[in-house]
This record gives sequence, C-alpha cells and structure tokens, in this order.
Amino acid sequence: MKALTWHGKRDVRVQDVPDPAIKEPTDAIVRITTSGLCGSDLHLYEVLGPFINEGDVLGHEPMGVVEEVGSEVGHIAPGDRVVVPFNISCGHCHMCGLGLYAQCETTQVRDQGSGAALFGYTKLYGDVPGGQAEYLRVPQAQFGPVKVPRGRRTSGSSTCRTSCRPRGRPWTSPTSPRTAPSPSSASARSGRWPPGSPATSGTA
Repeated sequence: MKALTWHGKRDVRVQDVPDPAIKEPTDAIVRITTSGLCGSDLHLYEVLGPFINEGDVLGHEPMGVVEEVGSEVGHIAPGDRVVVPFNISCGHCHMCGLGLYAQCETTQVRDQGSGAALFGYTKLYGDVPGGQAEYLRVPQAQFGPVKVPRGRRTSGSSTCRTSCRPRGRPWTSPTSPRTAPSPSSASARSGRWPPGSPATSGTA
C-alpha cells in the first residue's frame, strides 16, 4: 500500500509500505477514505525528529471503512464506516473507567514515561503506524473506533477524529453548541474536568 512516511526534518514522502494485518483478536483493519492533517503533525515535521524513525507512517485523524476484524471485536464489522480516535485505549482499565483515555493503562508506553499509545506519533507513544495511508491496523478496536450511523454524511463526522464520545453513548453532533466535549476530548484527557461534570457525563 501507499503511505506518507517520515524521512527527516521537513522531509515526508509517499512510499510503498507493507499492508497491515490482524495481529491480535482485538485488532481491526480499516481502509482509509479520509485522513486529516493535524497541527500535531507539525511537531513531527519540525521538532520531534530524535524520537521518530525514518520510514515511520504518519497520521492520526483517519476515517474509513472496516475491512476485517479480530475475533474479539463485536461492535463494528466489515463494511461499517468508522472514525478512529488519535489515542489507542482499551476501554476497561481504571483510567479508561475515569474517561481519561489518553492515560489508558493497557496501552501506556511505560518505557518512555508516556500515556496511552497514539497513531503515527513516534516511539514516545508506542511507534504505532499512522493513518495517512491506504490501510490502517487499529489495535484495541473492540473499543476505539466509532461507527458512523447510516445516513450520516462522513464529512459531518470529521471533527470526531480527535474528539470522540465514548463508544456506547448516543451519537450527537460534535459541532452542536448543546453538546459538551466528551471525556476523550483534549481538555478532558488532560484531567481538567472531573468525572461527573457536564463534560464527562455527556450532558450540556
């Protein structure tokens, strides 16, 4: 497949890389249809060179269509359209139970003193290939990917790529003025909103 890869400061290239495959029963393979360019990517382009390897696949704001799922993934199936959040979280550890998905204890990158693993974001955050590619292996897919309801335009769901509501809560427009940011949004992940507040309870 083709993917955007890092080769040095201000040097990124589209190259052929191996197709991803299911490695764990909690994995999914997603065919990417849309992948955003985040301001966080600019840190890789300019600053975080010491922590990224030549040829690493970039990108952490993808959307796409499920191609394959592992045996323990039940809420999505091949053919479903999904949004894939930046952080990789299990959904069942203590920190995920508090809504602090970026501090997931299952995917935490302990050897680097970091929080949860992130897509396409250096060895500081797990060295997981990113989503600016034709296909993406999604670890912890039993929890992370958010299914886009049938009939909803994919473009209208794009803001959910880094600020998604937890799976299992009713879908509401991430741009609605009456919808509080979810616990996986940047402010909630940082711990500024305690559990039970409007932002973490999903009420406005």
